[in-house]
Amino acid sequence: MDNLGKTKNVVSTLLRTKGSWVRFLPAAPVQEKPPLKRRGFFVFQLPIKHMPPISVLVVAGFFIGAGILHFVLLDFFASIVPPYLNNPDALVQVSGVFEILGGIGILVQRTRTWAAYGLIALCIAVLPANIHMAMNPDQFAEIPVVLLYLRLPLQALIIWFIWRTTRVSAP
Repeated sequence: MDNLGKTKNVVSTLLRTKGSWVRFLPAAPVQEKPPLKRRGFFVFQLPIKHMPPISVLVVAGFFIGAGILHFVLLDFFASIVPPYLNNPDALVQVSGVFEILGGIGILVQRTRTWAAYGLIALCIAVLPANIHMAMNPDQFAEIPVVLLYLRLPLQALIIWFIWRTTRVSAP
């Protein structure tokens, strides 16, 4: 039988089997999609390649928000700067800029550790303002005295949370 005859036999066989070419093709390996990772309440995947952990988002939101408030409530933040420091408006604006930059920097995996170190240093740098408020509650009559004293251990808790956030592995 010549090649033309063989081809006719293959075609007629295919026609008899309802054109199922699959029988004559080697089986291709089936690639299964990896199961979706559950992130909180969401089961679907976000278009972001690597979503930061929730703790990172909390720290970023806290510091970006606080940094913005340094410009919105400039007079209030300038009033808590200890009197022995010069130019309180400029100090408040500089700390606000660094809070915003630190909040943005902690969102990026490559800069997260350095941003955390900067935010920790910033928390230590503003500690004199918290001490000033606790030692002079009469200057801040609109704020309950208990809250003025709670800011001091809260500062330590914020520093710990920032440090702990950098230890969370990215997905």
